[in-house]
Order: sequence, then C-alpha cells, then structure tokens
Amino acid sequence: MPIFAAGINHHEAAVDVRERFAVAPQTVPERLRTLLAAGPVREGMLLSTCNRVEFYGVADDPARAAEGVLRALGRSVGLAEAEVAAVTFVRLGEAAVRHVFRVASSLDSLVVGETQVTGQIKEAWETARQAGAAGVVLDRCLSMALQTAKRVRTQTGIGRGAVSVSSVAVDLARSIFGDLGGRGVLLLGAGTMAEQAAVALRSAGVGEIVVVNRSPDRAAALADRVRARVAPWDRRLHELGRADVVITSTGAREPILGPKDLRRVLRGRRYEPLFLIDIAVPRDVDPQVGRLDQVYLYNIDDLQGIVHDNQRTRMAEVEAAERIVDEQVAAFVAWARQRAVGPVLAALSRRLREVADAEVARALRRAKVADGPARAAVEQVGHAIVSKILHVPLSRLREAAAGGDPEAAALVDAAVRLFDLPVATEAAGGEAASPAAEEVPDTP
Repeated sequence: MPIFAAGINHHEAAVDVRERFAVAPQTVPERLRTLLAAGPVREGMLLSTCNRVEFYGVADDPARAAEGVLRALGRSVGLAEAEVAAVTFVRLGEAAVRHVFRVASSLDSLVVGETQVTGQIKEAWETARQAGAAGVVLDRCLSMALQTAKRVRTQTGIGRGAVSVSSVAVDLARSIFGDLGGRGVLLLGAGTMAEQAAVALRSAGVGEIVVVNRSPDRAAALADRVRARVAPWDRRLHELGRADVVITSTGAREPILGPKDLRRVLRGRRYEPLFLIDIAVPRDVDPQVGRLDQVYLYNIDDLQGIVHDNQRTRMAEVEAAERIVDEQVAAFVAWARQRAVGPVLAALSRRLREVADAEVARALRRAKVADGPARAAVEQVGHAIVSKILHVPLSRLREAAAGGDPEAAALVDAAVRLFDLPVATEAAGGEAASPAAEEVPDTP
C-alpha cells in the first residue's frame, strides 16, 4: 500500500521540541508544497497541532518519501538527520492507515476522547485539497478516518464526561443553572486554573466576568486576557452578591470566605443559588460554607476526583473504540487492494477483447458477411465468449486482492506475465504504477 505517515508528536518528543516543529496556520500551504517536493510525494496532507506535526502521504516509494519529508522537516528547524530520527516516527502501509484513523478518533490524543483533533484534521484536509495535494487515495483514507471518528463518538462512551478541571467546572455550572447564558462570573485571585475555568465558562456563554485581586496590576492583566472587568479587593463581597459562579485562587494562608460572609451575601441576593469553585491550596473558602442552603461548593480535590472518574470511564471504552478502528482499517485495506489490482483486471479484459474482436473481424471478412443482424450476432458471440472466459479469473483476482490472500501478488504477477499485459506491478502486490485504476465491469 502506498500510504505513509511521518512526523513528531507527544509520544516521541517533549513540548519544547514539538514547539520547534510547529507550523503556523497561515504557512501550512507553503510548507505542504515543500514537503510534497521533498518526498517525492503524489498526495499529501500536513497536520500541525499543539501535540503533533504529522504528514500523511501517498507515494510510489513510501519509505523513501517518508525519509524525505522528515529530512525537510528537520531542515526547517535546523536539526541534523540523526537528531530528527530520535524524535520522529514513520508508519507505512496498513500501520499508517491505522495511525490516521486512531488520530482522527482521538485514541492517540494526550486527552483520549477529546474532539478538537477531528476538526483539525478536517481543516488540514481542506488545505490539502485547495493546494491540489489530495487525490483519490488520500481522500478515501481521510473520509474513512472521519467516518471512524464519528462511529467511535456515537457508538462508545469515549467522549463522555469532562477530563479537565476547567471543563468539569463548566459541566457542574450547567448542572446547577442549566443555560449559562448571561450568568455572572467572579474571579477571586488570578491563578492559572482559575483563568482556564474562566475561558471555558466564557466559551459556554456566560455574561460579565469580574476580576478581584489584591494586586491591581495582576487583576488588570488577567482581565485583559479573559475580557473581564476589574473591581477593587475591598469590594469582593459586593461583587460576590452579584455573581452566579465564583472561582477562587488566591495565595492566602487562611480562608478568605466563611459562613458569616456567605450568609450576608445570600440574604442580599435573596438566596439565589451560588456556585463556588475553590481551586486554591490552602483553601480560600471555609468548608462549612458548603453546608449553607443554595450554596454549591467544590474544591480542587472534588474537581480532580471527577476528572479521574471520567478518565477511567473513557479508558474503559478504548477497547470498543479500537474494535471499530480495526473494522474501518480492514475496509480501507480491502478497498486499496481492489484498487491496486484494478489496472491489471482492466488490461486483461482489454487484451482478450482486442484479440476476440480482431479474430471475429477476420472471420467476418473471409465469410464476406456484410453489416446487418448476422454480423452483429457473430460479434456478440465473440464478446460473450470473452466474458465467460474472464469471469472466473477476474473474480478470483478481485477476491484474492480484497481478502488479503498471500498469493494475491503472485496471481497478479502471473496474469501480467502470461498475457504480456502493459501494466507494471509492485513485487508486494501493491498499487499498480498506472495513474488510476480503470473500472472493470463485472462479467456474467
């Protein structure tokens, strides 16, 4: 099979190395053209994400093409071949197809079951198509990869449950308030995880976000990043009374919010529900606050516990997802094998029909049969004889190729040699050198 996958990802290299290989979205088309020439590659696609820079290609010599692509990637970041080899991978044939399908299905992701990579593959494929770099084989591979991702998503629970603190916070907030549209968020402190949770909540449609921090400069910097308003530290209880979701991440050594503070806040907000996410260590919120009516308090251990439970649930679904990948890979391999033998079947059919047509024409000339029903009947007999002769050989070749018969390559090569067909075949029974497989109609 002429497919290969080569590149760098989170399995082979640390983030500081991956960062060097990263390709900015606006430069992907130019880099793709460079890699296509470096192979040389007939078809290709470049996928660049925070966790991987990978090239999926189709070439007459996949192993050589993969080496060329990796050398070009290394040159782009100033690395020698030996250095590149230490942090990259190559997959050939069926292994490459399996890799593409697993990546699309998020089975190869740092966070198993995440959905972002599927969209990134769609974008990379569209870029390749616009550049004229995606042909029949790559299009079929990526189309089936996305079908695989959809089956994995809908037929397993691998994407069920949030697996990051920020996404868990959003899910919990939705369970309390339902629609988050227009809900107010208060950030007490300027911690990294609080920022991540705020970004996730903003994406979920919350309304105003307010930042309160002892350091006005840090508050202003965070507010700029999450499109928020800044309020002074001494107004924190006032802002608490206006918010629906509160995320605390200060560096205080003692709780900054206790039951007394919250009772006063709740009276002022007429006991509307209040969701508190305490990400600070030590904790910012006295645990007794969680006992108050209409207050929903979660600390970092609560959130991490939910994350771990969800991760275990996802991992339990991996086996079922891998079975789907196996089925889809087998279907693609069968298609590729049938397509590879197509030029031989077409050439064999054409050769026998040419012989039959020539002999029928010679016989008709000798018999001096003029155009008419009699001539047409004789020609039809000639075509019928060829079809009968071809039926079993063509069927056997198709079945052997589709089923992965180890004798398939020998059968194809024997047909080429026996009938002196003008088709070049790979020794391993791979895709013929013909640019495209000619359609061969089934014979009766």
